[in-house]
Amino acid sequence: MKPLQTITIFAIAVLSQALATAQSLEFSGQVIDSETNEPIPFAHLALVGSHTGTSSNQNGHYSLKIDKRGDLKIQVSSIGYNTLIISLKPDNRILNILLEPAVVQLESIIINAIPESPRDIVEKAVKQIPLNYPIEPYFLTGYYKESENTEGNPIYIAEAVVQAAIPKADSEDEMTIRLLKSRKSVFRKDIAFKNKLTPGGFYILIESSIVDPIDPMVIKRMKHYTFSKIGFTKFQGRDMIVIGFTDGHKRQPHSGKFTIDLESYAFVRIEQYKVHGPGLPTDDWKWTYKSFDEQFVLGADKLWYLSSSIFIGDWIKKKTNRKFQTRRLLIPTEHSKVDLHTGKGLEFDREKELYFKASNSDPSFWENYNYIELLENEKQAMQRIDDLRDRNVQN
Repeated sequence: MKPLQTITIFAIAVLSQALATAQSLEFSGQVIDSETNEPIPFAHLALVGSHTGTSSNQNGHYSLKIDKRGDLKIQVSSIGYNTLIISLKPDNRILNILLEPAVVQLESIIINAIPESPRDIVEKAVKQIPLNYPIEPYFLTGYYKESENTEGNPIYIAEAVVQAAIPKADSEDEMTIRLLKSRKSVFRKDIAFKNKLTPGGFYILIESSIVDPIDPMVIKRMKHYTFSKIGFTKFQGRDMIVIGFTDGHKRQPHSGKFTIDLESYAFVRIEQYKVHGPGLPTDDWKWTYKSFDEQFVLGADKLWYLSSSIFIGDWIKKKTNRKFQTRRLLIPTEHSKVDLHTGKGLEFDREKELYFKASNSDPSFWENYNYIELLENEKQAMQRIDDLRDRNVQN
C-alpha cells in the first residue's frame, strides 16, 4: 500500500500545482492623480503586448485578472495624464497607481498655430475613420452593467459578461452578441422602474459613434452645429486637441466635445450631452438629461479600440415628479480576431431586456472574468442582500 500511497500523494501534488498555475493572478487597487490624490475614473489598464485589459470605475478602483506568467507589465493611461508602464509582481497584488498630469506647454500658441478650422478637423477625423479603427471582423469581450437609481439609492443592478462578434466595417452583416454570464440584484421591488423600455442597452454602447455616427460626425448635418477649439491635452504620449460642438438649440440643446489625436486624426473621446423637453403626452415619464461618453485606446496594431462606453440618463415620473437615473457601462476587456469563448453563452436579442434574462446574484460570479468594481452605495446594497440571505439560511 505504501508505494500506491506515494504515487497518489505525488499525483495530487502535481495536480494541485497544475491547478495553481492555471489560476489567474488578480491585481487590484486605485488609480490616483499624483498631485491632487484624487481618484482617476475610467483609467485604462492593459497587459503590454496584448488586447487584454480593464478600466477603473468612477472612484478610480480597478481589478485586473491575468492568466499569464513571467515578466508581466501593464500600461496605465488616461486622457490628460502621462502613460505609465508598471512591472507586476505576484507577491504584490494590491497596487495603487499614481499617474502624473501631462504638462502641456505653449497651449495657446499650439492651438492657434493649427491651420484647420475646428469643423475642418472634425471633418478630416470623420474621413479617417476607415484607417483608424478595425475594419476586419473581430470579437469583443467585455463587462456590462446597467442600473436604476432613485434619490442616490440603487433599485436594481444587472451585470453581464458579453461577447460581440463585430462584422467587417463595410459589411451588411449585423453584430451578434452572446451573454457568457449574467446576474442581477433587485433592492426595491416596490418601485416600477424603466428598464422595460430600454431593451438591449449594450448594443448601443458596443456599436459606438464610430459605427453609428452622431449628427455632428455626419458631414451633411455638420451645418447645424457650431464647432470651437477648447484646448489641448495628451494621451498615450500623443498630442490631442479638444473641440466643442453645439447645435444652438435653446430649449433642448445637443452639445459635447471631441478629443482628436493630431497625428492620426482619430476620435479618441466622444462626449455628448442632451437636454430633453416634456416628452410625449401619452407617456407617464420623460427624460430630462442624457450623456454619453466613449473612449478609445491605441492598440499594438496602431488601430484605435473602444475602451469604455458610458450612458447616464436622468428621468422623472410625471405624476409624482420623482427623479430617477439610468446608468449603463461597458468596459471591453478583450479584443481578438478569433473566438476565445467558442461554445459558451447564449445569443442575445437586441430587443430583449437584460434584467429579465439575468440570474440571481452569486458571490463567486466573477471568478474567471475581469470586471469593474461596484460603487460604494451599490456594495452596501449588495451587502444588505447578502446579510438578509444569511439570516434566512440561519432561520
